[in-house]
Amino acid sequence: MQAKHVASGVLPLFDGGKTVLLGKEYRERYNNYYWLEFGGKLEKGETLAETACREANEETSNTLNITLEQVKEAEEFGQFIDYHNPKTDVFYRMYFVYLTMRKPDPEVFRSNSVGSKDVEMVEWKYFDIDDVLNSEDGTLPNMESKIYETSRVRIAMLKNSGKLEKVQQKVDT
Repeated sequence: MQAKHVASGVLPLFDGGKTVLLGKEYRERYNNYYWLEFGGKLEKGETLAETACREANEETSNTLNITLEQVKEAEEFGQFIDYHNPKTDVFYRMYFVYLTMRKPDPEVFRSNSVGSKDVEMVEWKYFDIDDVLNSEDGTLPNMESKIYETSRVRIAMLKNSGKLEKVQQKVDT
């Protein structure tokens, strides 16, 4: 990885991979809020899997309790997408982790985040993956905030790679 910045994150999948959980976060660069997956920059001494696990748990207020083992399993089975943004020179690995747990109510994330300095998200929402992919430039009906463009690109890469279907087949068996 020769990129200037290295980051990784988790895209939690529910309902057999048909639903994704995204968080709404303020992006200072654009002076606006966007929906995106849970991730962040690699800290010294961390692996990509460790960063993804830490960031996912911080940004979901530990509500999902994603384990390093889950992320490493996703890595072992090739359930990730590598993305390099040439404009910002950021290398990003997005792990997709299928969760069989009952989907927590979005308000649970909010109540669990009260008083936490690590939580950057201000809201959490479940989206149908096809709605995200079919949204014109990230805009969804009745939504004041858009899906972050690089998140849409990574989700499209996941869908187009055929890896999502493998997860869905694995879940169905």
